Amino acid sequence: MRPITLTMNAFGTYLEETTIPFEQFGTSGLVLITGDTGAGKTTIFDAISYALYGETSSGNKRRKPEMLRSDYADAKNKTYVSLTFEHQNEQYTITRSPAYFRDGYATKTAATVEMLLPDGTRLKTAKDIDGETKGGTILFPGKIRELLGISLEQFRQIAMLAQGDFLKLLHAETKEREKIFRTIFNTQIFFDLQEKISATYLDRKRRYESLRQGAEEQLGEIRLSEEETYEKKQPEAEECWERLKRNVKERRLEVLDEIIRDLKVVNAVDVAELKKLRAAEERMREHLTKLQDYDREKERQRRNQEDCEKFFQERERLAVQVQSAQEAYQQAAGIDQTPWIAEKDQIQKQLEIHGKLEMIRSNCKKSEADWKNKEAQIRQEKLSAEKMAEEKKKIIEQLKLWETLPIRQEQNRQRREQWKAQEEILKRLRYMQEEIYKKETELGKIRKRLLGELCRKDEANQKYNELDTKSRAHMAGIFAAELIDGSPCPVCGSISHPSPAGKVSGVPTAEEVKRAQKELERAKEACDHTQEQIQRTEAAVETEKNHLRQRLSELSKASWETKRFEEIADYLEQLTEKITNRIEELAKEHEELEKQKEKQEAWNAQLEMIEARQKGQEERQKQLQEDRERLLGKYLSDKSTLEVMEKQVTSAKEQLESQLTACIKTLEKIRRDTEAAQKQYLASKELADKTEGQLRTAKEEGNRLQNLLKEQEKELFRLEILSGTEQEGERAEKEAFMKEACAQFHEAYEVYLLRSDKNAECVRKLEKREKELGQAETEFVQIRRIHAAANGNYKFETYIQGVYFDQIIAQANKRLTMMMHQQFELKRGEKTVGNRGLDLFVYDYRTAKNRDVRTLSGGESFVASLAMALGLSDIVQQHNGGVKLETMFIDEGFGSLDADTLEQAIRTLNQMSKGKCLIGIISHVEELRKRIDKKIYIHKTNQGSQAELVV
Repeated sequence: MRPITLTMNAFGTYLEETTIPFEQFGTSGLVLITGDTGAGKTTIFDAISYALYGETSSGNKRRKPEMLRSDYADAKNKTYVSLTFEHQNEQYTITRSPAYFRDGYATKTAATVEMLLPDGTRLKTAKDIDGETKGGTILFPGKIRELLGISLEQFRQIAMLAQGDFLKLLHAETKEREKIFRTIFNTQIFFDLQEKISATYLDRKRRYESLRQGAEEQLGEIRLSEEETYEKKQPEAEECWERLKRNVKERRLEVLDEIIRDLKVVNAVDVAELKKLRAAEERMREHLTKLQDYDREKERQRRNQEDCEKFFQERERLAVQVQSAQEAYQQAAGIDQTPWIAEKDQIQKQLEIHGKLEMIRSNCKKSEADWKNKEAQIRQEKLSAEKMAEEKKKIIEQLKLWETLPIRQEQNRQRREQWKAQEEILKRLRYMQEEIYKKETELGKIRKRLLGELCRKDEANQKYNELDTKSRAHMAGIFAAELIDGSPCPVCGSISHPSPAGKVSGVPTAEEVKRAQKELERAKEACDHTQEQIQRTEAAVETEKNHLRQRLSELSKASWETKRFEEIADYLEQLTEKITNRIEELAKEHEELEKQKEKQEAWNAQLEMIEARQKGQEERQKQLQEDRERLLGKYLSDKSTLEVMEKQVTSAKEQLESQLTACIKTLEKIRRDTEAAQKQYLASKELADKTEGQLRTAKEEGNRLQNLLKEQEKELFRLEILSGTEQEGERAEKEAFMKEACAQFHEAYEVYLLRSDKNAECVRKLEKREKELGQAETEFVQIRRIHAAANGNYKFETYIQGVYFDQIIAQANKRLTMMMHQQFELKRGEKTVGNRGLDLFVYDYRTAKNRDVRTLSGGESFVASLAMALGLSDIVQQHNGGVKLETMFIDEGFGSLDADTLEQAIRTLNQMSKGKCLIGIISHVEELRKRIDKKIYIHKTNQGSQAELVV
């Protein structure tokens, strides 16, 4: 962006409409803005910033738009700023007016903004021009940001280095630099990501701790069996509980499985106790039912003896069947397989032929694919050739349009020479005009001198006449004194003398009269000489005017003999402007023709390249045609071989199919017979083995029953003796004891069932909570690692900003080395200590030590700040799509530099400005006024500020 004109009206200290034509300063170099304190130098920067972004530029004390109206303005004077600027060789004009109150009006004048685009389109809404944001997020960038590619804060840092902002970046702490870089380099997204990670970490941590607390509460609800059993199991449970708490703290949730297993062991103990009680009940009930069981066992023994006899008979029958099945299987296995082996070899050969056929078929398909691929390549090459031919045709047509280019260039050259010749003639005429002006000026001076000389002549004449008159009167008095009445007068001859002349006082001497006479003669001679000089000069001026009219008549082909010289002067001015404009037009035409010549050369080069490509393409097409013919021959040969072999294979296939059908039928019959015999043999063998096993089992069962029968007979005999000797009261007491024991058992069993159900429910809940806690722990551990990386000692956003900061420091040190003769350089602080990765230090080469930037002197701080600002400007331009800095403004600070450092700073800025960058500097330094030729003087008056340009 390069400002062309800036217009301010009733803005800040400028009451009247003030226009600053920046275009007069050119496209590079330094411009000094100087003047009285408070005159309005910084207001120029504010006006540019306000016109572009709707806000001012002035350091920490930035004024709000409502404060920009001039205090000198009356109600009728409108406040506005209009900036015309150039961007990418196109001009844009933006006019902006702030909201303000007017004297005598209750309502506030609304803010307005309007932007004129190069195509004549006018944007009249702030949304279209300034864009739209919501919560720091850019919803729509707006035309200004779309053109310039940078935000207001970035503009302030790279193009409008405001008063008070210089030292901010140099002396800022890490947190302050984070805020500055967050705005400049748009790292808000990383800061938001850190905040989101932190919020997620706290949420996962709360959920994990809540689930862990729930697990602890759930474990507390588990109940063991009786108090005695609980006291036995309590230390074990407490130990498990302590392990759970330790391992939960160590994020080892596997201990829950161990706790659940321990609880299951406790329940298993309860189950074992229950089984003991039930076993005791069963034993008691067995004693009551043994008499009934005795009769049933006896009956079962009788049935088992009958089954044993049946098993012996069945075993004899199955042994005969197994023998016959074994003979049949051996007969089936002994069939002669020689004929089938020959058939197998023949089939194997046919399969080999079939494999060769498949290989030939595959080769044929590959040949066909290769041939078709070459066909496609040939078609593609044809299309490419047609495209290149079309492109070549267009280039040739374009070159035909430029065939007259040399003629037009020659015509342009001749016209430029003609107009330059006229310009030379005009320069001579203007020189003659200047000479005439000089002689007329000289003539005016001579005429003025003549007036003085005429005055002096009149004075000398008056003086001489007075002296001569007195001298003659004195002589007349002398003569009169000698006159006698009646005697004739020696002068007039009269004899009557009624009033003779008297004596005169103050009579001059003859010398005085003679001297006055000489002065009069000299005055006359001077007047005569001057008059002659005037006549000669007038004649020369008239001659030159006539000569000028004659030459002008020759130049314009019109008569100028009767024209006034003022008309001639006006015509020369007009002719000068016309010739200048025409020469400029011809120069632009020359530049355009040169561009067309470059384009013509480029088209010629492209034509040569296309012709070379066409030649290479023709060779490729020739090679492709040869490859296609070769592949087509191979494909036809493979296809012919394939057809012959397919016929042979078809014939062999039919023969083999008939043979195979017969073989399959025979083999199927043999397979069925063999399988039947094998199945019969295996079934018989299995049945025999089974029968043998059943027989052994029956024998064992019979022996067991015999032994059991003997024991039952002994038990029965003992019970009969007890029952015969037992008293009636003791029997009743035992029956009552057994009933009470059964009731206690049932009660304990019910309690156990309730406790077991509740514990089982707790275990199920713990198992479910174990999964949730495991998932929560996994999520918590993951987010904790991410949180530690993003929000630890060295935050993620700080790391990103540190990359930019390193680049800024590197660029700053390049200029700092030049300006400070390599006395010191800037270095970044440690990256991992307390998140201070954006701290800045100074490495002093004289002491070989690091020191704080606040130890720099005022001048050193300014130079370092300037280097930092320029480095920041470089990096912002690089990271914003190649934004090109064409204008930079720097506000104050040069007064703190010594002569040598000031010289180096100016030299650095001059080198920057050589790359087509205009740099404006606000300063009171007298040395800068001497060194910088382009200036804007701001004068403070009682009616507002005024600007004066010196180019």
